[in-house]
Amino acid sequence: MGVLYALVSSVVRNFTALFGKAFAGLLLFSFSGEDQFTHNPFVVLIVGVFLVSLPLQVYLINASLVVKDLLYHIPNFYVFWNVGNIVSGVVFYDETKNFTGTSWAVFHWGVSLLFLGVWFTNCAMP
Repeated sequence: MGVLYALVSSVVRNFTALFGKAFAGLLLFSFSGEDQFTHNPFVVLIVGVFLVSLPLQVYLINASLVVKDLLYHIPNFYVFWNVGNIVSGVVFYDETKNFTGTSWAVFHWGVSLLFLGVWFTNCAMP
C-alpha cells in the first residue's frame, strides 16, 4: 500500500510539473501579444489539471506518510517522480533530441543508480 501511495503521489506531482510548464508557456505567449486563453481549446484543461493537482499531491503525500514511514516514502516518491519527469520531458518536450550514444549510456547508468540506491534503502529497512 505504501508503494502505491508513493507512486500515485509522484504521478500527480508529474502532472503538476508538466501542466505547470504548459501553463507558464501559455502565460508567456499571452504576454508576448498572442491571446492563448481565448484561441486555445486546451486552456481550460491545462489550467484545471494544474490547479487540481496542486492540493491533491499534498493530500496524497500526507496519506502516504500515514501508511508508511518517512524513510520509506521519500526515496520511493523521489525515484518515481524523477522517472516520471524524465519520461514526460522526453515525450512532450523532446528533451533527448541531441543525445549521443555516450549521453544515452550515461543517462541509463544514472537512472540505474537511482533505482539501485532506492532498492538498497528499502532493503535496509526492517
